[in-house]
Amino acid sequence: MDYPNLKLRFRRANLGEFHYLTGVLRDAAEWLNIKGMHQWDCFIIPIGFIKQWLYEGYKKGEYFYVEHKGRVAGVFRLSPKDELFWGDEPGDAYYIHSFATSSNYRGFGVGHKMMEWIIKRAKREWKDYIRLDCKKSNPFLQEYYAKYGFEPVRETTVQNDEFILMQKTL
Repeated sequence: MDYPNLKLRFRRANLGEFHYLTGVLRDAAEWLNIKGMHQWDCFIIPIGFIKQWLYEGYKKGEYFYVEHKGRVAGVFRLSPKDELFWGDEPGDAYYIHSFATSSNYRGFGVGHKMMEWIIKRAKREWKDYIRLDCKKSNPFLQEYYAKYGFEPVRETTVQNDEFILMQKTL
C-alpha cells in the first residue's frame, strides 16, 4: 500500500550516526527471522567482516537515511562499485545494499518510495544499470525486486552464502 501524502526526506548519512544504521538493520533482521527468512542474520550483532563492510560504506558516504518528521524511516546503501558480489562488471551502475525500512514504517510504502528515488537518481545520473543481490533462499525478496524490473543475472557465493545477482536496465 502506498501513502502519497507521506512526506519523506532523503539524505546522506552523517558520520556519528552509525548507530541509526545498525539499529534499523538489526530490527529488519529480527523481523525477517520471525518470518522464517534468515537473509540478514549477520546484522543482528554485526561483528568482524560485516561490521567493517558496513563502516567502510559509511565512511565513503554511500549510506542514505530516509526520514519522516525527523525519524529514520528507512536506510539503504548506494555504491558505485561492488567487487565483493559483482566483481568488475561492465557498465555504469549503482549497487544497492542494506535496503531496509524501520519497524514503525513498514506497510506505509516507504520501501516503494525508496526504490523510486533510487531509480530516478540513477536515471538522472545516466547510469546503465541498478544492481543488487539477495539470498538464493529468499524467493520473496527476489519477487519484490522483480516488481521493479530487476532480473536475475547469475548466482554467486560470498562468505559461504549463495546469492542471486539481479539488475535493472535503465
